[in-house]
Amino acid sequence: MLALTLLAALASADTGLDLAEPRLEARDGHVFGRITLHATVDEVRQVLGDGAETASHSPDVLRASATPEGVCERVDLEVRGLFAPFQVQTRRCPTAEGFTERLAGSTVFTAWEGTWRIVPVADGTEVVYSLRTRLDLPVPQGLVERRTMRALELNLLALADAVDAGGW
Repeated sequence: MLALTLLAALASADTGLDLAEPRLEARDGHVFGRITLHATVDEVRQVLGDGAETASHSPDVLRASATPEGVCERVDLEVRGLFAPFQVQTRRCPTAEGFTERLAGSTVFTAWEGTWRIVPVADGTEVVYSLRTRLDLPVPQGLVERRTMRALELNLLALADAVDAGGW
């Protein structure tokens, strides 16, 4: 099937994250996740700076690599599918508030638009990830959203651990 899959995960007490986090939502082809980390914007941006490393923490990503393209990078992914892996290429660029990622090529996706927003808040930094995907396969969008939400939850928890540890 596809998209970034996952299993439920629990945050350890030393991750610096509130156990009520991450907060997830899906609607109309978009999946949103947010987490507040007890870290600075610069610390979070440093960890998220490598697109391949960030993507590799999804349980469905089998392989990830990045190639610089000016200030951006091309991220090549091999993602677990229902019957066979499939390929996704994105262009990931820094923004004033984080990173954006757009589909550059895929064997099954017709849309892939992701945004990482890294925003200072009173007790640290809020990280908000939004992803809109569309598949060129006869798979219910609701199923894609649910699986993507679970993968996003694991990615946000891995991010919390990585920020706590000073890097992936």
